[in-house]
Amino acid sequence: MAESTEIKIIEFILGNQVFGIHIFNIASVIELPEVTNLPKTPEFLEGIINIRGSIIPIVDLKKRFLLPEIKLKKKRKALIINFEARDIGLIVDEVKGVMTLDTLEIDTSTDMANMGIDLEYIEGIAKLKDRLIIILKTSKLLSIKETEIVKKI
Repeated sequence: MAESTEIKIIEFILGNQVFGIHIFNIASVIELPEVTNLPKTPEFLEGIINIRGSIIPIVDLKKRFLLPEIKLKKKRKALIINFEARDIGLIVDEVKGVMTLDTLEIDTSTDMANMGIDLEYIEGIAKLKDRLIIILKTSKLLSIKETEIVKKI
């Protein structure tokens, strides 16, 4: 039988879906500043932002996951994560906060792949009483080619 362990995630919203990322992958959560667009980059790479003098590439996760754009009344947030030894920003619609999960609540089975769900970015799905939370693998958010583009910025 699997052993119970607690993990902490940052819970956030993209459109009408709830996602989470392990808190140890998050450097900070900020209001989304003005983004400077870059030419000839993948569509989901919104551009770059300046955070305390550092230039950080910024990825729109809704575009990355091909989710529909929804007009928001709130200002979007950016999760700053360490990715391949550099910081990148992930644009999200809303940050709900830090949540503690029991690993027994997270389904990491291959049954999802058998249903035709692409598990490339997904570490597991937390099954709570009132909702599901898709836990993302930050190490797999970008392909090798896309990672090389981000490293050059």
